[in-house]
This record gives sequence, structure tokens and C-alpha cells, in this order.
Amino acid sequence: QGFDTSPLIATVRELQPIRLELVEQTDWEPIWNALMREHHYLGHRKMVGAHVKYFAFSGKRPLAALGWRAPSLKLEVRDAFIGWSSQQRKSFLPHLANNNRFLILPWIQVPHLGSHLLSRTLRVLSRDWRAKYGSALWLVETFVDPRRFRGTVYRAANWLHLGSTQGFTKKGPTYRYHGHPKEVFVYVLAPRFRNDIGCRPRPPR
Repeated sequence: QGFDTSPLIATVRELQPIRLELVEQTDWEPIWNALMREHHYLGHRKMVGAHVKYFAFSGKRPLAALGWRAPSLKLEVRDAFIGWSSQQRKSFLPHLANNNRFLILPWIQVPHLGSHLLSRTLRVLSRDWRAKYGSALWLVETFVDPRRFRGTVYRAANWLHLGSTQGFTKKGPTYRYHGHPKEVFVYVLAPRFRNDIGCRPRPPR
């Protein structure tokens, strides 16, 4: 891999300055893909559509890898939280993104690094997403598998827990029931975004 994989035990402060770098179409992208394939429980699949990939570095040493992609087309607890109509959703969905991969490298042992990196990433994600795709981001989402995690990192970074998915996954043009609902977390980047849409929150169906 060409970089240090020895155990690193430190504090966030000791690792500063921590920087985030986009890795698409760089020499780091194959390494990002390989690390996800080897160490993330979901593995790695080619991300189609809008997406960005980051490495977090301390000096020359990678600490973590994060991936963001286009959001879910339909997500009831999110759509109720936003309050938009189906037509509004079609128009404004490009203003959302999904955190589909987050991997702190297994040899990195740094308390609170996860929530720190989420907060840091959100500061640069809006800028990078707009530069690449021309859309300002208003809200980001993620899914947490409760069989594996409790969402502690997202809660610590002040993400909102909205509820659960209904246990379906999209396969081609249809949805297939897999029976494993995920917990849905969101973070609002633009607090007045509903004014731009012309909507208000509603109870989930």
C-alpha cells in the first residue's frame, strides 16, 4: 500500500493539522477503493452518479476514508422531515447528499476522531459538491445498521436521528424487501432550505 499501517494511538489535538483531500482521479483513489473493499463491512462497489471521495490525512499518513453520493430517491422519514411533495422532491433532490461510506482505518486509535472528521468534512463538502455538480447542499443523510452500530459518531457530531427505513432496497426499477431496516440520520446545512422549497415538515406516513 505504500504507507504506514502500524498502530497509531493519539489524540485529535496531537494529529493536527488534519486535512481532507478529494481523491477521485488521483493515485489515492485505487487505495481508497482497496481499503473499503478490505475493511468496510459493505465493501466497495463503483459509485455511479454524483459522488465524492475523501481521505483524511495527518501529515502524509491517512487516517480515514469517507464517501458521499447522490441521496436516496425516496425515504419516508426524511421526506416527512423535509415536508416536500413528490414534485418538489424531484426538483430539489440534487441539494441532498448521502454519506454512504465512512471508514476510520483499523490501526488508527484516536478517541473522538469520527465525530471530528464528520464535522470537518461538512465544512468542505458543500464547497466541493457545488464546484463539481453546481448544486448547493442543504441537507445530508446517512444510514446506520443497528445490528452493527448505534450511530454514536453521528450523534456526537450533532446529526438528527429521524427513525428507520422500511427495510426495502432498490434493485433496478423496483424495490425489494430485505427485512433489515436502517436507522436514518440527517444533518441540516442550510437551516432555511424549506423556504426555498416552499414546504414544512409533516408526520411520517
